[in-house]
Amino acid sequence: FWGTRELLNVNNRQKVGKLFSDYISRGGQSLNYIFRSKQLKQILALTLIFYFAVSLFGMGFPIYLKQSFQIPDYYFGIIGSASALLGIAFMLFAEKMTKILGYRILLGLFLIILSVLFYLFGFARNITDALVIILIVEAVIFGWYPIYQSFFNKFIQEEVRASVLSVQSIINLSATALGELGVGILITYFAFPKIIQILCLLFLIPLFILFSSEKKISQSSSF
Repeated sequence: FWGTRELLNVNNRQKVGKLFSDYISRGGQSLNYIFRSKQLKQILALTLIFYFAVSLFGMGFPIYLKQSFQIPDYYFGIIGSASALLGIAFMLFAEKMTKILGYRILLGLFLIILSVLFYLFGFARNITDALVIILIVEAVIFGWYPIYQSFFNKFIQEEVRASVLSVQSIINLSATALGELGVGILITYFAFPKIIQILCLLFLIPLFILFSSEKKISQSSSF
């Protein structure tokens, strides 16, 4: 009640209106900045495809394991913990590899590895094969995030960084929502391993984007 009363106060309404106006203005500036930068548009397209694919996999594999192998619920806690531990190790490994290969090549290798793993998942015939592939996929995804974020940040000017990262977060969440919705529909009609096997082709698009981007991306000494 008191919060609503304060919000209805004329001075507070003006402050809220100004904050909202500033927020819209900064959002417009960030979108304009993104649309003027071919590199950022390419990288955000890469982001959309990557998050769609991994969210579809992440939402679908627990359903697949439960339906196909009737594994106990506590297995998923073990899988999650093991994935996190492998992810930490892979992140540390990836950080060192960036100094040898650079960001662009390492991210490309991650995409190739994920594409191969998704393809192999279609041939998993027992719980052991499926779990090994799932754990490696999760570890690679954990390793991808910090490397990709460092790569992405190199193309953003400091004054618009917060706004551009907000747009990136919106894209991430939108792609995640589409992936989770997509797997719910697809798994009703098709076998999950076959869905993932076909999905491996999707990683070729961000791989193409990554290596066909303007020369400015590849000429940085950090890449």
